[in-house]
Amino acid sequence: MFISLNKKIIYTICIFMILIFALFVATFYEVYGKKFIEDQQFIINSPLQISELNNNNILLAQELHNLKRQFPQAQISLKAQQVLQHIKIDTPDDENQAPTLANDWSAPYLEKYRSLSESLKIIGISLLIIAILIVALGSLIRRWLLAPIGRLSLVSDKVSAGDLSSRVPTETAPLFRDELSNLAQTFNQMLQNLNQNFDEIKRKEHFLQSLIDNIPDGIRVIDENYNIIIANQTYYKQTQHQAPHFPEKCYFSSQRLNHPCISASHSCPLREIKKKNLSSFKSIQRFSCDNSKHFSINAAPMKIELPHQKSQTYIVEAIRDLSNDIEFSHQQKLSSLGFLATSVAHEIKNHLGSIRMITEALLNKKGTKREQTETEYLKLINSQINDCINVPERLLSLSRDTASNNNITFNCATNIEEVIALLDYEVKRNGINVTFDNQAPQANLYGNSSDFKMALINLIQNSLKAMKPNDKLTLTLEQNRRNQIIIHIADTGCGIPKKDLVRIFEPFYTTQQGSSPAGTGLGLPIVKSIVEKFNGSIQVKSTLGQGSCFTLKFAPPQNNTKTRTAKK
Repeated sequence: MFISLNKKIIYTICIFMILIFALFVATFYEVYGKKFIEDQQFIINSPLQISELNNNNILLAQELHNLKRQFPQAQISLKAQQVLQHIKIDTPDDENQAPTLANDWSAPYLEKYRSLSESLKIIGISLLIIAILIVALGSLIRRWLLAPIGRLSLVSDKVSAGDLSSRVPTETAPLFRDELSNLAQTFNQMLQNLNQNFDEIKRKEHFLQSLIDNIPDGIRVIDENYNIIIANQTYYKQTQHQAPHFPEKCYFSSQRLNHPCISASHSCPLREIKKKNLSSFKSIQRFSCDNSKHFSINAAPMKIELPHQKSQTYIVEAIRDLSNDIEFSHQQKLSSLGFLATSVAHEIKNHLGSIRMITEALLNKKGTKREQTETEYLKLINSQINDCINVPERLLSLSRDTASNNNITFNCATNIEEVIALLDYEVKRNGINVTFDNQAPQANLYGNSSDFKMALINLIQNSLKAMKPNDKLTLTLEQNRRNQIIIHIADTGCGIPKKDLVRIFEPFYTTQQGSSPAGTGLGLPIVKSIVEKFNGSIQVKSTLGQGSCFTLKFAPPQNNTKTRTAKK
């Protein structure tokens, strides 16, 4: 049973007053009451004795007076004189008249009664003063102690109900401060700190929820009792379930079951991770909301250790709808087909351009050696036409990720010279000086020689577009100590801006440097793809306004052959 502190103090004061009053009554009764009752009983029960005693006293006093008259020289004791002073002896006319007492015999009793009355008045006044003091003390206790404690209790009840905005009323500038006022101020400061901490926690929870809600995959965190601690909106869309306002079981949320998933029907990531102590677990499930969809679930444990508490383990699950991956794969195939078609057109354009240049050279050729030169040009035209026929087939084979059937071991220097000869007319028409520094005449590569020449044609044509008349183009073929084949294609053209260097190998990315218009942005991506087919790498260094240098580096022929054979 709850009794307020205010009532306790009032009841205590009342009981204290009653006890004081009873103590006064008991004391008075012990001191005066019993003696007063005995005197009353003595007066009431012995009137005759008192009367006889008075008569005897009168007679004795009369005899003493008579003796004193008869014997004046006689000495009377002090006690006898005190007795005679209380007895009045009248000398009547009639000698037979008896003398009376000088004072009333009841005078001492009347004096006691007056003392008793005064004592009662003093006791009453004392009780009244004590009562006033107790009431005043109770009022001060109520003001200084009960009221502050009551305000603290009221605010505490509101806080326990969740209202952290409540504050204990305090004086703005109190004249005197005490422990309770300091307690109220400290209590208010504590509530303010708690309010700020809760606001910060809510802000972080909101941020965390917003963060995981923006993740495209479904996310949910499960504790060891299968309770969903947190999940994002994507997960609830996948399960077609509204977000609950209380912890919900994972098996009910996804499978609408009232018990954990059975291993035969669903692989439970939580059970598998706990049972086998795995660091991760992957499974494919179908949710009860739509059995036509398959979901890939990647789960991993997360342990949280708090000071002086037992560590807790949670399971974090990332859930992806596999139908989205299927759609993305389809889009990738369409994109690859578009890239393939553009690449075919780009490559045929290069070869047909070479044929056009050769044809123009034939038309403009004059001199006695016309027939021999025409024969050589016609052979080149025939070779280029054959290459144009093979380009689509090679690209289709590349798109199917299979090796070409025309892989052979070919000499790098010979193919570089053929490319230079093929572009001879364009080089001369642009007034470019081309130099080939052959430091490794025996360097061989294994693969499709047409692809190798295609890569060189793209790089040289890009350099020609970036150069002006009288600029220099230098091709260098060398082989280092590790038998790696290295080809440098350096020009003195306009160069490539630094911000574009990291993107020049991206499909459809192009720059507009030099006098020529920008291309399709597929030349360098095709070059990189061809070089990687040869198990090689391509690097570029460029200085704006000074030129660029592309470096092709290929593995040694034997390693290259083994790698190509392994890929087959």
